[in-house]
Amino acid sequence: MLLNRGPESKKNIGRFGELAACHFLRSKGHEVIGQNINVKVGEIDILTEKDCVIHFIEVKSVFGIENRELKVLAEEHLDRKKLLKLNKTANAYLFRHPDLQEREFSIDAVLVNIYKKEVNREPEASKGKVFPKNISRITIKYLENVGIY
Repeated sequence: MLLNRGPESKKNIGRFGELAACHFLRSKGHEVIGQNINVKVGEIDILTEKDCVIHFIEVKSVFGIENRELKVLAEEHLDRKKLLKLNKTANAYLFRHPDLQEREFSIDAVLVNIYKKEVNREPEASKGKVFPKNISRITIKYLENVGIY
């Protein structure tokens, strides 16, 4: 994954968080069916299946420097408005896929906090580097059934 407007851009943090979330979910037995699925009312970050249950997963990622408190944690980005939109998006997806309508489903969230090593560098030194190079630690929380039903 190459940088897009700098290693700490919102888009790169989101992409890296989604990659970390997919890896985490696979390690917990989920089969990833799709990523970044657009439906009319929104986007599903990750769609998985585990034990015959379809999981609609929202990923929230934040980035900070190791040994400093994060300005905001990933879970703080998951508010009531976002949860309502997730419900709407999941229902729109199910409407478009009648074969899944009788299946059990869950609206979940994966919260990714990404920490990098504190490194003093010249701005030019980071151009063209791969984002995860200075990652020191990642914390992941998986929340099941966060949807508002």
